Amino acid sequence: MAQLEGMDDVLQALRNLLPAPDEVNKVLTPFAEDVADEMRSRVPVDQGVVKNAIGVIKRKKAQYVDAGIDYKKLNNKRPSNIGYLLEYGFVHKGGKQVQPQPFIRPSFEACKDRILKGMSEAFSQLLTKKWEGNKS
Repeated sequence: MAQLEGMDDVLQALRNLLPAPDEVNKVLTPFAEDVADEMRSRVPVDQGVVKNAIGVIKRKKAQYVDAGIDYKKLNNKRPSNIGYLLEYGFVHKGGKQVQPQPFIRPSFEACKDRILKGMSEAFSQLLTKKWEGNKS
């Protein structure tokens, strides 16, 4: 039976390549900002309450960020599901229907190709930098 030697070193080198959450968030944040900017330009409301609540929401100890409505910034001035209501429409209690005014999905779609290309390049640079650091 063949014995592999040095596998512990290989596995440790691969573990060292994994970016830490703060490194991932640093790469993701500019792309999330692009989506948030696009959302602010498309949100179908004149008042600034919803528009001003759109931004990048960073998650501590997580390897992702959100672009969207930060409901904490609404301060109960709008329903907590205002993004959903605007995106998909709704019916008032009295029966009046409010048509959908999508802005979240179209914002993502408008940015998607640019974001995927940019993220690919950014993560490639990050991993290359970590790989080069592991060689020494």
